[in-house]
Amino acid sequence: MLKGFSAQRDLTSGSVMKNLILFALPFFLAYFLNSLYSAIDLFYIGQFSDVYNVAAVSSGTTVMFAVNSVIMGLATGGTIVIGQYYGAKINEGVSNAIRNFILYMSIVGISATLLMIGLSFPIMEWMRVEEGALLISQKYVIILSAGIPLYVGYISISAILRGLGNSFAGLLFVAFATVSNIGLDYLFVVVLNKGAVGAALATVIGEAVALISGIIYLIFKRLPYKINLRKGIQKDYILMIFKTGLPVALQDGLVVLSFGIVLAALSSRGAVYTAAVGVTDRITSFGFVPLSALGTAISTATAQNMGANQIDRVRSYMKCGLIISSIAAILIGGLLMIIPEKLATIFAAHQEDTINLATNYIRTTGTDIFVCGLIFPINSVFIGSRHTIFAMAQNLGTTFLVRVPFALITCLMINAPMYIVGLCYPASSLVSLLLCLIFYFSNKWVNMSKLKK
Repeated sequence: MLKGFSAQRDLTSGSVMKNLILFALPFFLAYFLNSLYSAIDLFYIGQFSDVYNVAAVSSGTTVMFAVNSVIMGLATGGTIVIGQYYGAKINEGVSNAIRNFILYMSIVGISATLLMIGLSFPIMEWMRVEEGALLISQKYVIILSAGIPLYVGYISISAILRGLGNSFAGLLFVAFATVSNIGLDYLFVVVLNKGAVGAALATVIGEAVALISGIIYLIFKRLPYKINLRKGIQKDYILMIFKTGLPVALQDGLVVLSFGIVLAALSSRGAVYTAAVGVTDRITSFGFVPLSALGTAISTATAQNMGANQIDRVRSYMKCGLIISSIAAILIGGLLMIIPEKLATIFAAHQEDTINLATNYIRTTGTDIFVCGLIFPINSVFIGSRHTIFAMAQNLGTTFLVRVPFALITCLMINAPMYIVGLCYPASSLVSLLLCLIFYFSNKWVNMSKLKK
């Protein structure tokens, strides 16, 4: 059974539903562990520290999530290009794409590290974190910023293997990192009482474990392609990867930035609001795990099948994804509606004010998952077919023309209750769904620029 998950998978043949489930399941487990990895910090801080440390981790995590989302988006460009060459059975193209992707991501890692270390302090001041939590949050972000090269390393390895149809390896890397993070968080936060700083150290060490795991995996499971890094950069491949990944990176990064804007607006009401938003974000992030996993699987399957010129199979992958994601959204969304208080208690055990604020906020923001259950599979087809500019445009348009204005007006201008502010999420997603349906049925996504050999 394990072999079925771990094997390099050609998604251009065989049962569509079986392929999708077997390919997506490791992503689901990996994303779940990744959400757990992020949530562990807040769990220990919420149980064994004060509201200022909770606020620091909440705001700092939002900032670093934005950075990591940009990096992941840029890496997605590599996955899609590698996947299309793999689907087209152009071995030289696969080798060149992998080599250029490695060089490209090395530049990304160095640049992001220097940028974040330099901007960590002003960014956290912009987030309007309450004075008691400001210095703690700045230290938290500085430490995490220093670990960016480690994150880039294992994300890049996972992205390459994902393009080749291997979704299992990334699960292994995240699993080792999560186990490490759980143990180290307990040591630094509970035993040594280092608060948010200790949680950041645990996270960085966990990322080092993930990278080492990835390197060891490649040593024992060599890629079936010759990769000669001394050849240098090839402009055509770099541009192809960059043009594919940049819109995804901008989309993901700016969407998370919008979360930061909402957080900053609510943070103006005090640290307890910052903590409540952080608790809600950690809970709802688990709800989006199956949707994200399916989206990643569908985009990779689309890339391979577009490379093989099998458009009907792309449509089939999308339809199967819609069935699975809709069921998942109904089940998870229902849970968020029924037991939000119990879920909030997990991350804010003895902080009654935080729990009370988070409970209704979880209910309203949680309704977003019902709409996103339809959006994710459709938008993933656009990403996999390299129509990432439309995917970015519709997402950012609805984010900054609907979500952000809605949140700012309800929060700052009319001082609405927190649960009313949370309606900004499903409101923007409904507009996004309409735009995705229009573009999908226009069939413009079927036209893809030719691969360079």
